[in-house]
Amino acid sequence: MTSLTKESLAELVGPQSAPCLSLYQPTHRRHPENQQDPIRFRNLVKELEASLLQAYPASKTRLLLKPFDALASDHDFWNHTLDGLAVLAAPNLFRVFRLCRVRSPNWWSWGRAFTSNPSNRCGSSPSRSTAIRYLV
Repeated sequence: MTSLTKESLAELVGPQSAPCLSLYQPTHRRHPENQQDPIRFRNLVKELEASLLQAYPASKTRLLLKPFDALASDHDFWNHTLDGLAVLAAPNLFRVFRLCRVRSPNWWSWGRAFTSNPSNRCGSSPSRSTAIRYLV
């Protein structure tokens, strides 16, 4: 899990190797509602995988999604969530942020930069200045 600092923000808006994967999900703080959160996460990852496979080889897609799979299996993580989750990944980068408030429903995107707006979905290219607005 990554803390939101000036350094982490600079890392996210800095140059990244494509594709940059962005996944946002509302989560629940308490049991039993939080039991559905990892299931919803896995479903979002499957949707993201299907989209990536249309543009990238299966081997690269699996490598990019390997940390997502590990997070999905981390029971301790899912038992200590807040109101939402932001997962940002790129080749050689994987950052997870617990969010105290959530502005949108489940969604994901990938492209040349991280996305923070549900309207910039699936391969779009938002400006780097808006790339992490959702996290702030």
